[in-house]
Amino acid sequence: MSIWFGDETGIEGDPRTGKAWFINEFAIQTKKSKKKVVLILDNASWHKAAKLNWHHVTPVLLPPYSPHLNPIERLWLVIKNRYFKNWHTRDPDKLTKRICEAIQDLLLKPHEVMSICKINF
Repeated sequence: MSIWFGDETGIEGDPRTGKAWFINEFAIQTKKSKKKVVLILDNASWHKAAKLNWHHVTPVLLPPYSPHLNPIERLWLVIKNRYFKNWHTRDPDKLTKRICEAIQDLLLKPHEVMSICKINF
């Protein structure tokens, strides 16, 4: 089994408009997998839209109100705490720059990101 976690990050269109870019791209990337492909998602309402084409991907929804099971939630908490605590702007360009800096900094620390996102069962 190949397990992936998905979040709204990286989705270029809202599936309610029929532009499920991420799901389609994910299906292309995993098409040749000999294993069952599972995409773990939070309970956003559009994840349950009947018109979504999941291709060969099996969507598995996390239980409602379970951010502790969603690794990206913990990573966003660290980003908000470390890079946005006591930081304010109304300038979209400054916000974009700050987000990029935070992500670039974390990309240099893959072991820290793995530690933050690790789920112990």
